[in-house]
Order: sequence, then C-alpha cells, then structure tokens
Amino acid sequence: MGSQTHDPVWFQEYWPPFRQHVHELLAWGYEDAKRKIMQHHEEEEITGFLTEAIQNRLVTSDCPRWCERYALKENNPVPGKSLTGKRRKVPDFIFELTVPPRPEYIFEAKRLRTESSFREGYYFQKGLARFLREEYASRYLEAGMIGYMQCDTSNKWIERLKNYL
Repeated sequence: MGSQTHDPVWFQEYWPPFRQHVHELLAWGYEDAKRKIMQHHEEEEITGFLTEAIQNRLVTSDCPRWCERYALKENNPVPGKSLTGKRRKVPDFIFELTVPPRPEYIFEAKRLRTESSFREGYYFQKGLARFLREEYASRYLEAGMIGYMQCDTSNKWIERLKNYL
C-alpha cells in the first residue's frame, strides 16, 4: 500500500477508477444479497451475505474483465501502531487491487437498527467516531463506511447523521 501515497501520478490516474470499481462491486453484492437480508440479522451476518455475493460476482464468466484484478477480504485485521493480536482493528471489508502497488480500500459497516440506539450514542461510539478518529483507516488514502439500515428511511438516517456530524 505504501508506494501509492508517494506517487501523485498513480493516485491521480488510477485511484478514481479503483474507487469506482470498489463501489460498483459493493453495489452488485448488495443487489445480489438483499433478498437474504432481514431485519433480525446481525451485522456479521449481513457482511457475510454481501461478501459471499461479491465473491460470487468476481468468479462469474460474465463479470467484466477488470474484476480479475480485485480481491476481497472480510474481517481481516489491519496492522496497528500499538494494537496486536485480537486487539487489532478489524474492518468489515478490504478490497484489494491485486496489481502493484496493491492499494486497498476499506469499509467499516454498522447496523442502523433503532433510533433509540442512535440517540444513546451506540453508532457513534462503536463505529463512526472510531472511524473519524482514524482508528480503522489511518494507513489508507481513503475509506468508506456502510450503514445497514434496518428501520426508518434513508432520509431519516441521513438527517440523523448530518445532525451528529
């Protein structure tokens, strides 16, 4: 991952399609998995459904050729400055471009399950705040966060997130 941060030409030329492909893979995974996802499913189960769907897409014969250069890791610990072993941060998804300089794009996911949990700060203390403090993504050029909305509308969750931020 290191050399991409020192090569502005690589970043300007190759990062935009990398970002687009990663988001496209995630959207495909959701499209393929959404029939399995129910309100009672835990975060790890939903992440597993998405990972399985994305992996299935990556190996289909009709997948675009660019997919050959991508790999997905689920719940893979990232190296930390002071955390070792089980204490390391474990993002939900790490997409890797398998050609040098092998950049990675990570996503942390959290269930947006109830408004009361939101008001009590669960989502922010356990997920978004850690993410914004770069506890999960400090070594990455860019990272993403996924909200598994299990109640209310996207507009309501967007408004809650705006108010928090």
